[in-house]
Amino acid sequence: MKPKHLSALSFLIMTLGLTSLASCGPQAEKSITVENLNLMVDQSVNLEEYVTFTPLDSIDTLNFTIIEGNNVAAINENNYLTALAVGEAKIKAETDNTGVSDFFTVFVSANTTDYWATFNHDGTFDNGLGGFTLSGSTASLHTVEADVDRSAEGQAFKLWTGDYSADPVTSSLVDVTLAYEFSDPELSAGTYTLMFDLVGSLSTIEVTVNDNVFTLADGDVVNNAAKYVTNYLVFTLSGEALDLSMYFYGEDRNNNWGFLDNVCLEAGDQTPVVEPETSLVTDGGFENIGVQEGVFANQTAWILTGTVGTNDWGSNLKFNSDAAYFGSYGLNYWHGSTSEDDFTISQIMTAEASLYQLSFAIYSGDYNATNSANTKITLIQGEVIVLSEFLSPSASYVVRDYPDLSLSSGEVRLEIRFQTTASNTWIKLDDITLSAQA
Repeated sequence: MKPKHLSALSFLIMTLGLTSLASCGPQAEKSITVENLNLMVDQSVNLEEYVTFTPLDSIDTLNFTIIEGNNVAAINENNYLTALAVGEAKIKAETDNTGVSDFFTVFVSANTTDYWATFNHDGTFDNGLGGFTLSGSTASLHTVEADVDRSAEGQAFKLWTGDYSADPVTSSLVDVTLAYEFSDPELSAGTYTLMFDLVGSLSTIEVTVNDNVFTLADGDVVNNAAKYVTNYLVFTLSGEALDLSMYFYGEDRNNNWGFLDNVCLEAGDQTPVVEPETSLVTDGGFENIGVQEGVFANQTAWILTGTVGTNDWGSNLKFNSDAAYFGSYGLNYWHGSTSEDDFTISQIMTAEASLYQLSFAIYSGDYNATNSANTKITLIQGEVIVLSEFLSPSASYVVRDYPDLSLSSGEVRLEIRFQTTASNTWIKLDDITLSAQA
């Protein structure tokens, strides 16, 4: 039997019939689904990111409406929801064009963020600036980096700018403010201590904590060029908010520099207990005369005899942080010419009959006993020279002690003489004490 063949017309009719049947099949139903959300107070989310469209290519514009719980959450015009208070909020999500919708619930719990701990962590600068903000004319030039020279662990905030200006007279200007604000229920009213580590040489530092102002000029802040010093600023807090501002300034000159690290807040007065000063020397650390910018006429401790030479940067004798071994200031002498310098600073004290020890920190160089023979520290009582020692150079800051100095009751005179013809003599002195031996 011969096989049957479909005519062209029959084939066309059959094909059209099958196509018609296929087009009459069920269409995919469009819908949206939103899962319930768990948030904490103050947390904000974009609700559109939590919507699933079915099918996936049916994306449409969305509207969200709070059905219950307007006190628990709020939604802005960009569909961002912010959790306001602990509780539940029922919300309807609906599309504009396809008209599909879904209901979901936002559960809001108490905020467990420890802002106090976060502040203390940000203050290590190990993760960059964290919550700190910068302002000031040199803000963009300051970075967070490792302070390798002083072997500090982790990162620190750099308080110098490098060559801020091509002009060496105005280079390295520093003018920057760090700010930080937070509110935490753990900050109950009471006494707190702001602590931070600081090293460098800057002319102005001002720290404001909730309207309490602490400055370098008043001696509240310690800035030492030789090493990191931990500052302790004690203040009273009346509420749950901390508003911190730290302003650093170094005038136009080429030796501004510094690092800030380990900014933290602790409850109570954390200032270390310091043993009472027993030294007969007044202002042996040069803190008072340093604040007064070395003006001898404005203080009564140190007496200047003779005339101090000058150089292109002003007087050969300064009291600044570049010479500080401890505290913010030290005696900083530099002789920049071959003409002779010869002057003395001294003070008179009253001693009781006892054995005493003279001590001081020194860092000096580029002179010797030939060209600076009378550069000495001398202790005199009456006509007796109790001690007279050449201030021999030191490659780094060292503490020199002279014990077993026998003094009788009465006045004693301490003299420090600077006499040199060496063209680059430099001497840094700090922490001069004369104390009775135990």
